[in-house]
Amino acid sequence: MKYDDAEPYMDCEVEVEDIGLLSGTHIGFYLAWAVNNGLVANSLGASAQAVVQDPTLGRALLFDRCDGKLMSQDLNERGNAFTQSYYESRYMPDYVALFALDEDDPAALFKVDNTAANCAKVAQWLDARFEEWQNQAALPSDVKLLQMMEAQFAPWLQSLGYSRDPNLFYKEKARYILAGPWGEHSLVLSALDDRPKLYGMSVEVSSRFKTLAQRVCDEERIDNPRISSEPSATYYQARHHWLGDWPVPLVPYRGGPIHAIPLTDVRQIEPAIGMVCRRAQKVLPGLLASLETLQGYDQLYCGDPARVPELWRVRSYNEGPRASVGYLVLVRLLCAELARNPNLRAMCIEAERALDAAEPALRKDWMGAEVQEMRARLLRIRARAAWH
Repeated sequence: MKYDDAEPYMDCEVEVEDIGLLSGTHIGFYLAWAVNNGLVANSLGASAQAVVQDPTLGRALLFDRCDGKLMSQDLNERGNAFTQSYYESRYMPDYVALFALDEDDPAALFKVDNTAANCAKVAQWLDARFEEWQNQAALPSDVKLLQMMEAQFAPWLQSLGYSRDPNLFYKEKARYILAGPWGEHSLVLSALDDRPKLYGMSVEVSSRFKTLAQRVCDEERIDNPRISSEPSATYYQARHHWLGDWPVPLVPYRGGPIHAIPLTDVRQIEPAIGMVCRRAQKVLPGLLASLETLQGYDQLYCGDPARVPELWRVRSYNEGPRASVGYLVLVRLLCAELARNPNLRAMCIEAERALDAAEPALRKDWMGAEVQEMRARLLRIRARAAWH
């Protein structure tokens, strides 16, 4: 397997003295760092020993023993594991940033001198990347991470009457359900392993209040009789707002509504799970209990007039969940209608303004039909509000 080759860099349409040598400088820096970290193959032998004494000889080693190419046979097993993970996707962007190279200048790559200072600069950067990689490599599998999450969450959830859903056939997810005459609460624990892009965990919280869910379903069927007969959740929280001021930024996962708590070191895992579990124990029982009554939903969605613009903001598909156009906004409006909230008409006006503002982006995302359906629903709700 070839990771890099000095020859293609010589084809740039600029006149550079000694381009045949300079085209391998960046590869030489990497090879020298690999030598000094014991990541090269034994076949490089005594030639590599000189690089230990003088890292600037990494470029000479590249051309004298490796034909100007960085190949998998030049590295040992550990060296290949790191290089496959890092070099092709990240080394050149890192290198350009490290030396502040002008990406519009075709000769920029050849302006970095093969000096001990520059070797040390690259080596320091690679040491940090290698440590990150080692930490990631030490992280447990998603199955093991989920087991660690359940070890802390399951006793608490089961003490509240939640049971584990046996029908969730995902090895990296576990769903715990609490059902009652009012509906159902659900907590989904997820171990997310998409290394090297993301490694972390997520806790999704949702609730279905039967009366409201059926009302939403009936309203949607007016415009689309083919919709599923199974009412969806009337409360869904994938962004961990209930966590409060979490110490690290949450990360969107694969472009969807789920926001993950990133983990980069195996030593973070147990403390992070503990912090999330304690916060869940403090906040979620009261929140979910309030969603077992219509009054609780009305208070959550419609109790603070100052939050109305935030609650009714409609997102395009690229900004957030598609369901915010056809479902989540509708849940809030119908909740206010069922609870005979006196601010219902004002809420409808806010929703229409939000829809007007978002419509160009929504239509660009091929959501014109959803926009028309939502407008029809808003008109019906406003008409019923006026009648009452």
